[in-house]
Amino acid sequence: MVSKVLVPKIQKILEGKELSVREIMEELKKQNNEKKGSSKRVSSFTSNQLAQIMRFKHFEKAGWSKKTNSNLWRNKNENTNKKQLKESD
Repeated sequence: MVSKVLVPKIQKILEGKELSVREIMEELKKQNNEKKGSSKRVSSFTSNQLAQIMRFKHFEKAGWSKKTNSNLWRNKNENTNKKQLKESD
């Protein structure tokens, strides 16, 4: 249930970016703090839960960050969509 709400939020956060799970969690918490009537049930999650969501078909590993010592994630098919737009021009 929580993943149905989180997946679109994560997709918006990752638009054109490659972020680690920790950076995604920080951004989600920042967005949640901005909303006054936000549900704690939707906003309370662990890094392991978020990592499981990142393994869904919507996201893919983009590489490894030596700085944070963790995987970087991006939206799936983001690069192919950009290539298709360039080829159509």
